[in-house]
Amino acid sequence: GFRVTYLPVDRQCRVDPQSVLDALTDDTLVVSVMLANNETGTLQPVAEIARLVKSKRPNVLVHTDAVQAIAKTPVDVQSLGVDLLALSAHKFYGPKGIGALYIRKGVKIAPLLRGGHQEHGMRAGTENVAGIVGLGKAAEIARRDFEIVTQHLWRLRRRFLRLLDELSMTRLNGHREHTLPSTANVCLLGADALAVQANLGQRGVCVSVGSACSSGSLKPSHVLRAMGLSELAAFCSVRFSWGKFNTEEEIDFAIEQTKEVVSLLREITLPEEIGVCDENCPCFFEGAGIA
Repeated sequence: GFRVTYLPVDRQCRVDPQSVLDALTDDTLVVSVMLANNETGTLQPVAEIARLVKSKRPNVLVHTDAVQAIAKTPVDVQSLGVDLLALSAHKFYGPKGIGALYIRKGVKIAPLLRGGHQEHGMRAGTENVAGIVGLGKAAEIARRDFEIVTQHLWRLRRRFLRLLDELSMTRLNGHREHTLPSTANVCLLGADALAVQANLGQRGVCVSVGSACSSGSLKPSHVLRAMGLSELAAFCSVRFSWGKFNTEEEIDFAIEQTKEVVSLLREITLPEEIGVCDENCPCFFEGAGIA
């Protein structure tokens, strides 16, 4: 078998490149880090990590999961310095069920499925031709429209973050600058995230609790907990995301509905004597709670 080493993140959900370097051993084969976190949108310093890893252990492979990042932030395998990069078409308006793996020339990996010659012997079985064509076309469109779409997404993000100023006891989970323009994870202290999700859904605003990959879980987000958030804060955190077809009017609507829902839930759940927390309040972080 293999031993896996998991590294911590800071309160902004970022991995320290030096910690990756310090964790390397003579037995290390692969370093894998996602380019953008799927719950917070925070971008990881992949290029710096790859540079440090290769400077110390040139034979160690560096892999990045770029599924969340493609078409939302510049992605260039040469600039990143990675050996392997994974992506998925449905994240940039392509068909579901198809993805791609970039493999740097000279890197050898074992086949995923054996028995046939398809995909250069790397994955036996009939290719999903329609999916492959759809991924290629979606990538072509994403590259063509990249500047227009990302500028639009940044405008929507700036507009959405007004919520933090207009609603008390809120905190952005994740980095403010090193982030995707399309995602914001917000702690709405005193409002249970599942109740927020249900109430907003009835009002026509779809949000997620944690990541879409872990929906249905009643455990606090392991990502938010790793960032140091208290269990209370993690259970009060909601992920908002938007795409190129969303409008400023829809963002404004989402803000107003969120303010109404959270204010209502707080009236029900919060004792009057608690006061008001700011974003540096201990309630947000590990070891704190409302008695």
